[in-house]
Amino acid sequence: LIPIPSDMPQDAAALTEPLAIGVHAVERAGIAETDVAVVIGCGPIGLACIAVLRERGVRMIIASDFSARRRELAGQFGAHRVLDAGTASAV
Repeated sequence: LIPIPSDMPQDAAALTEPLAIGVHAVERAGIAETDVAVVIGCGPIGLACIAVLRERGVRMIIASDFSARRRELAGQFGAHRVLDAGTASAV
């Protein structure tokens, strides 16, 4: 356990784990800037992956989710293409 600073908002503290998982996933993938990344599921961890991929300069990030709100967030977080998982395949 790591203590949370008293001045850190709880909602920000709650996002540290999903962000850490996203960073770890992108590192494990060994993706290069010239690769195409596909993120299936745009919940907190998927959005973290998209943000990290974008920060690392990946040229094409495709995101897929059933939720219209999560697809909207995926675009805001840096996905280049966003697909409705109910109507289009990300593969």
